[in-house]
Amino acid sequence: MMKLPILEDENEYFTQSTKKCFISRGSGIKTFDDFLARRYRDMCYFYSEWALMGMDGEDKVIRGIQRKEGDRADCYWHGWLEYMHNDKELVFDSLVRGIVSKKDYYDYFAPEINHAFTKKEVLSRVMNDKNCSFNGSIITVDKIGCGDTLNDGLIISPMRLSKFIMSANGEKVERFIAKSSGGD
Repeated sequence: MMKLPILEDENEYFTQSTKKCFISRGSGIKTFDDFLARRYRDMCYFYSEWALMGMDGEDKVIRGIQRKEGDRADCYWHGWLEYMHNDKELVFDSLVRGIVSKKDYYDYFAPEINHAFTKKEVLSRVMNDKNCSFNGSIITVDKIGCGDTLNDGLIISPMRLSKFIMSANGEKVERFIAKSSGGD
């Protein structure tokens, strides 16, 4: 079994980038890093999309099928994040305990990509009058019903009840607070 090499310097960049991301769950608001440390099951779409809010506009959230070590019998639907930093293609996956190179990740999991959305695309699909309430620089995704879908629910569902605090020009996420069900 191949072990994915973790890129420690890239972990620091990712941690710094997601410092503007928070998760509201049950008893209070946690940093993204604190929430990630719990590794809640079946939340890969949420982890990847929430982390994307701390990244650059062209970084991508990916939805697809993974096969552990290319095994066709052992496959599952999954979500992860792909981004560039220091001219390196990198991957954040909530099931992997650190940032890895895209090449190593693809060699190990042999993913089949079904959807890829940049941060800019996600924000443009989510932030509109149909989905949000606007109060100055604060945008709340509060008009989405549980049954609403966009691209099979791959994008809208993780953003339900989230709050964005945007830059003065409205182009940059300054702070992101996601809403997660359950308590701790």
